[in-house]
This record gives sequence, structure tokens and C-alpha cells, in this order.
Amino acid sequence: MRFQSLSVVLLTLSLACVGDTAHAQSEEAQAAIERLAPLVGTSRVTGVRHGPNGATDLAASEAEGRIIMGGHVLREDTQIEQQPGDLITLQTQFSFDQFRNLYRIAVVDDDFGLMDIYEGRFISDTLLVATNLRSDTHFPLEDGRAMHFQLRWNFTEPVVHFDVLLTVDGGANWLPFFELEYAHEGSAE
Repeated sequence: MRFQSLSVVLLTLSLACVGDTAHAQSEEAQAAIERLAPLVGTSRVTGVRHGPNGATDLAASEAEGRIIMGGHVLREDTQIEQQPGDLITLQTQFSFDQFRNLYRIAVVDDDFGLMDIYEGRFISDTLLVATNLRSDTHFPLEDGRAMHFQLRWNFTEPVVHFDVLLTVDGGANWLPFFELEYAHEGSAE
């Protein structure tokens, strides 16, 4: 009987400690998501797409960002017209892995339906850089090469600059693919 009582006390103390640790870790993850606050709300998205024939202006579109899952995830829904009549819808979810000190970003579109998984960190106060090299969720090319991407968000208020770069050589060389700007209504562009 004494052994059971001692076991219950130790289990209770252990759970209390784990609860405090989990709460602190949850707060750390929420604070990391708050760093992405410039993506929250409705933004006007403008930019260019780079291709073999140079840069092409994209039609202005909208992105809607909101914090969900108790402050642990930022979800963004964006529609981009890549070419006239070629509208693509993207859903992006950002989370923060406090155990590895990195952001994990899942992106899926309604064109190919492939979910890319990116990992990255802030490399300065305002610049978040993530790639899908480690997850290897690449886009397979017809010639057998793998196309990976690097995502770069520059959170300088009031406009967020978002660039997508691509590589076909495992990250040795990066080429611009998209250059976008997210501006909230009423902000200077």
C-alpha cells in the first residue's frame, strides 16, 4: 500500500513538472509564430515569375493568413495567377519545432497536389529562410533531375517580401523563381 501511495505521489510530481515544461515549450512555439504576424490578415500579393524567357508580371491576388491551433500554427491561403487563366491555390502552414529550433512549413497546391515540407530559421531579425532539401520533397523533372526550392520571407514592415528560388543541383546554385510582395490594405508598397 505504501509503495502504491509513493508511486502515485511520484507520478503526480512528474506530471506536474512535465506540464510546466510543456507549457513553457508551448509559449516558445507561440512566440515563434507571433514573429510571422505580418502575414496575418488579408494582403494584396503582387510580383513576378521568372522563367526561361525572363520575368513575367503576375496579376495582383490576395492572401489570407490566420493563426490557428491555439497559436501554434499560422495558416495562409493564397491564390496566384501564374499565367492568364492559370490560377493556382496554395495552402501554407507554418509551425515551430522548439526542440530543434526551426520552423517547419508545409505547402500544398491544387495544381499538382504535392505537399512540400520546408525547414528553416531566421538568419537575421527579419529574414526567414527555409528549404525542402532535407525533406527531399522535390519536384521531379522529365530529365531525371530534382527541383528543390528555397523560400525567403523578409518581414520588413509594412510590406513582406517573399522570394522563391529553385535549384536543380542540390542547392549548389539557386535561381529566382518567384518574387512576391505582400501588402496589407492601406500599407505603402
